[in-house]
Amino acid sequence: MDPQHMWKLFHKDATLWKNEKFIKFPYVDLFLYRADEDHVWPLTIWMKMITMKRKNSLPPKKGIFEGWPISIPHRPADALRELYPGRIMADCYSQIFHRRARERVPHKQRIYIPCSMLRGIYPLVVRRLDGGGVVEERRLGSKLLSTFNTTYNGFLE
Repeated sequence: MDPQHMWKLFHKDATLWKNEKFIKFPYVDLFLYRADEDHVWPLTIWMKMITMKRKNSLPPKKGIFEGWPISIPHRPADALRELYPGRIMADCYSQIFHRRARERVPHKQRIYIPCSMLRGIYPLVVRRLDGGGVVEERRLGSKLLSTFNTTYNGFLE
């Protein structure tokens, strides 16, 4: 596969994805990028219109997603605000693609609500400064589920 397409990473023992002979589910999408001194952009053909400021993207920082260590943009809040202007930092959005069913969610079925409405229903991350770093606490309402210490402070600047 060439760099114009995304790559999928999946476990060898996972089940085949709907109508597929090779790709298995669940999977992680991998996207290849290029950069110059000012911007970063994906090579994936259907994402070519997305560009990010290099200072917000590189070098990547360490973060946690659903309990897994991942690389995140250098200044994650600034990168999100740049890509998704508006209330992206305060609202929670429904998915736009059902991966298992392999179909897009119709626009009229997509919703967004203030994340505060989900505080006691779904685990959310709360961040606080602690010395030179940030502590991320994953909470379900007032119950602490997990913590993660990091050095990035892009969400709290």
